[in-house]
Amino acid sequence: MENRLPPGFDLFVCFPCVYDDFAENKITIYDKGIDRLAILGEHMDFDDQSNFILSYRSGNETVPTIKWIEPIKLEIEHFLDCVVNGTKCMADALHAEKVVNILNMK
Repeated sequence: MENRLPPGFDLFVCFPCVYDDFAENKITIYDKGIDRLAILGEHMDFDDQSNFILSYRSGNETVPTIKWIEPIKLEIEHFLDCVVNGTKCMADALHAEKVVNILNMK
């Protein structure tokens, strides 16, 4: 299948990531994209975007190893660390203000 990109567009690479809270492997990253197909001696001048062929790529799946720790346990440990050791809270008033500003964006 031959496709042409509009002028000014270049190689398209996409690494979609899927998060599934119920799955054993929470995150899966897919190697997908669109590449320019190089045919030896033909369409080798990538500066001229009027004549090249695109190749759709559907590659490997990557499942990163993530050490799972119960979220509420982490929150309680952080809270105790703030109270006992005076550690700066990760979710302080400045953080809350940033979250509210993001939620109010249109």
